[in-house]
Amino acid sequence: MGIYPNVLMRPLEGATTFATVEGAVEHFAPRMSAETPRQRAILYNYFEKHLVRRDGGLVLTGSSTYATIWWRKRG
Repeated sequence: MGIYPNVLMRPLEGATTFATVEGAVEHFAPRMSAETPRQRAILYNYFEKHLVRRDGGLVLTGSSTYATIWWRKRG
């Protein structure tokens, strides 16, 4: 088709701090399409084990990469 995207890969820097485990679930559930109570419980259990207390809040540590993808419109 001759359509080629531009792709820019970057490290995701910084961290989001949450007051509670529930706050982390509310933030991430829509991004992960966690809609049912069972799916949200899975997220809750994960965050309960992996969030780290830092500076009075809870932080998910680790590193990630994100991509920006775009196309130039012809004509």
